[in-house]
Amino acid sequence: MAIDAKCPFCDKGYRLKDELLGKKVTCANKDCRKLFTVESSVNGAFPAPPPPKAAPKLDAEELAAAALNDDPEDIPEDQKTIAMVCAMCEHAWTVAWTMQGKNVLCPDCKHRQKVPLQDKGKKGGWRERQAPEGAKTEVLSDVTSARDNKLVSGETLRATGVIKEDLEPLPTSIYVKWAAIIGVPVLALAIGLVFYFKSRTEEREERAVVDWQTTLDAEELKPLPLYGAALRISLGEYEARQGKDQKDRDKAIEYFTGALANLAAAPRTTDREHLFGELALAVLLLGGTGEDVMEKRRIHWLPQPPQARASVKPNPAELEGVQGQLRRVLSGLRDTRADFDTRAALTRRLTRELLARDQVEVIRSALPALFAETELPEAEAQVGLECLRAKQNELAKDIAEKLKAQLAAPNPPPAPTPASAHALWTILEIKGVPAVVPAPGASEPTEATRWAYTAIHLIRKNEAELTALLNRPGKTDPRLKALALAAEWSDPPGLFIEMAERAVRDEAARRDPNSSLSGSALLRLARYAARSGAAEKADEFVKSILDEHLKAYAKAEVLRNRFAFDRGQAAKDDDAPIPDDLDPKKLKLGPAWGRLALARHNAARTRDRNLSATYGKTWPRAVIAPFGQVGALLGLQDNEKR
Repeated sequence: MAIDAKCPFCDKGYRLKDELLGKKVTCANKDCRKLFTVESSVNGAFPAPPPPKAAPKLDAEELAAAALNDDPEDIPEDQKTIAMVCAMCEHAWTVAWTMQGKNVLCPDCKHRQKVPLQDKGKKGGWRERQAPEGAKTEVLSDVTSARDNKLVSGETLRATGVIKEDLEPLPTSIYVKWAAIIGVPVLALAIGLVFYFKSRTEEREERAVVDWQTTLDAEELKPLPLYGAALRISLGEYEARQGKDQKDRDKAIEYFTGALANLAAAPRTTDREHLFGELALAVLLLGGTGEDVMEKRRIHWLPQPPQARASVKPNPAELEGVQGQLRRVLSGLRDTRADFDTRAALTRRLTRELLARDQVEVIRSALPALFAETELPEAEAQVGLECLRAKQNELAKDIAEKLKAQLAAPNPPPAPTPASAHALWTILEIKGVPAVVPAPGASEPTEATRWAYTAIHLIRKNEAELTALLNRPGKTDPRLKALALAAEWSDPPGLFIEMAERAVRDEAARRDPNSSLSGSALLRLARYAARSGAAEKADEFVKSILDEHLKAYAKAEVLRNRFAFDRGQAAKDDDAPIPDDLDPKKLKLGPAWGRLALARHNAARTRDRNLSATYGKTWPRAVIAPFGQVGALLGLQDNEKR
């Protein structure tokens, strides 16, 4: 029930709740604003206020000191409380004085917040409270005073830094989730950017290769078919090694086909013969099996029957396989009338490559395209020797038995003498074979004997017998061919390189005008010497080559193998000099071939993607510059594949 009350100072009447009876309240009259005790009236009449007590006598100095003192009367801490207002829902409540600095939960919304520390040094006083010291005030119900409007929203308190929430540490799983939410997109973005820029770079490289078509058709290259062939072989190698899709494969086939046409149109020179060999080796890059063939990144090794119901007309190369491609290249080399030693050396190189790919049948079936019928026994026997060196004894034995039957009654007689067949039979201990090569005697050994027993001692590792045989006096040319074989099959070849160099020097000292040394053997010795780090000895072999085209080509091959020996050496343009006169009638392949090797080495060593553009601008345009550009592309590719 309500009670009637009246301010005894200004007579302002109130109707208050009965729970305020006997309590002190502040008068709402703005002209009064005094405290009074709520008392009930009797029949509506309010009792008279009690007579005032006599005021005690006060000292003036004590009054002044009390008026200026801001410190409230000391209260025990166990009786003190701290007023709290929830920053979220603005619910008001109190907590014990000892809760300072601790986290508490709002009784209403359960929001966690920290109890503020109370500044003991500044307790505040009547000036701040706008009330007498120690006064107990009550706020009238349903009465709002301007001085009571002190609440500030939680958002404002947080924005101004008044509320500093001190939360408990979150579980690790929360941080993991946040890291996943934030980190995964950032990582994906980074990977995407890397892939984008790498793709752009690869596209620029591929575009440079595609742009070569314009360069290959330039007027300056038309009178230089060997230059066009060398560029197309290099570009075909680049595309075949890319091998990402059918486009790369077909582009490589197109370049190789163009290179073969260039070689067919080129004049008959010795460097042309060796470029046929480079094309034959590059064609092997087209071969593949399994998924590579299914996805048309590669072609079959052997010819395939045509598919009657094929929905798409296949590339002719798919039907003829690598063997068909290789046969056409080898047939072109045979038409050059290159000597047997050059063709046999290429056969051994191809056999080693195909044995490593388990496809030796490709070269065995392609031999008739490279050799005449009388030459085939020796060529097949050399393939058999390479099989023996690769521990393919069953293959070697199959070849040996076939040659035994074939040479039992040769008609016509083989030429050259099948010395390698004799070596194959001897190593495999085949009985009942024809005697085609005599054993070494006291006299000077024949060329066939020197070759056959050099092969026998090399495979059987008879070092003493081999050294004695190679030191036997005789004509220099057969000795060089045997020494070149020993260097080819030995690692390191240092001993045989030194023996060959002495033989060349002795031959030069005799100055016999009727003496001529095998250019093919000298070229191979120069390669092996450079690859083993003996560059000076390599130069000595090059000097002894009489054919100027082959000599220029040999210099480039020495440079290429020198870089293979030391991949870290810096190469300068002076390492592959080019003639001042670029007259197509006087140009040889060697200088351009050397520049290609130089550019390829520098790009592989430095990984500088700007080299292609640099060579395109600084090297003689349209003739030499293209070799620098495609060489740089191949070098970058070499570096990635290492």
